[in-house]
Amino acid sequence: MAHRLDLSLMFQELFSTRTGGFFGLDVIVSAMVLIIFIFAEGSRFGPSTVWLPIAATFLVSVSLGFPFFLPAPENARPPLEAIAICGFSDKLYEPHIDLGWV
Repeated sequence: MAHRLDLSLMFQELFSTRTGGFFGLDVIVSAMVLIIFIFAEGSRFGPSTVWLPIAATFLVSVSLGFPFFLPAPENARPPLEAIAICGFSDKLYEPHIDLGWV
């Protein structure tokens, strides 16, 4: 087969120059750091939120895996109505400054 995916040739060509080697290492290290970050942060949100960003990172790149992971903490948080029912303030994003000395 004349036109097939040859991974050894791809990596040989990628790392044949210093610029290509730097680019290749940058992409590989970035992907490894992102996957470690997804596993570390994703363990708090459950396994259903980590498989899609990891698959996107392996199949495309960090540029697709990271945006897929960004909404995971927002989706895992309980809705504001549930927080308000529990007795917490529903104005969670307004800063509270206590000026008791004034």
